[in-house]
Amino acid sequence: MNDIQTYPIFPLNVFAFPGEEFGLHIFEERYKHLVNDVMESHQMFGMPYVLNGETQDRGCLLHIEEVKNRKSNGEMDIVVKVVELVNFLTRSSSPSKLYMEGNVELLHFKNTKPGPRLVLLFHRFMLMREEGEEPQPIVDEDIFELAARLKIPANQKFSFIDDQLPEHFERNLTNFLTLQIQIEAMTQEMGSRFVLN
Repeated sequence: MNDIQTYPIFPLNVFAFPGEEFGLHIFEERYKHLVNDVMESHQMFGMPYVLNGETQDRGCLLHIEEVKNRKSNGEMDIVVKVVELVNFLTRSSSPSKLYMEGNVELLHFKNTKPGPRLVLLFHRFMLMREEGEEPQPIVDEDIFELAARLKIPANQKFSFIDDQLPEHFERNLTNFLTLQIQIEAMTQEMGSRFVLN
């Protein structure tokens, strides 16, 4: 892990996996400047995850996909896409910029193809959740695409990422799905009992 680069940073209580897209409303002056600078330089920016008011050392690297609804006061809505998961090694401010910058280290996943057990659990869970409808296939056979389709809360996603990548990530997702399947089965069983009574 030696790919260290410097990026503008935008701490936020959002954590997402590579390939996920989401919208941001940009209204603070410093982040208006950040977005404009990033678009001008065609680079990316980092988003350290904020958990319970504290900025964490982990987060993601984002690419701006689209700018929408730019207002005369500089406010805008943007759509961003997660490119990589990263560690933020340093954070610092510069007198010439309103926003902070940070040295970022990429978190490397040598293999992002989900194992057969995880795919099986995913398929089973999606069948249960979508009431028997066949789930859409995982297009790129990518573990992050699978994880994104589970709609896991940000704080739980964040807890899945540790220093043992990718092995622990797959294990954490497998454990999560196993638990969700048990909960879904119990919920369905309780529902049928309630109707029968």
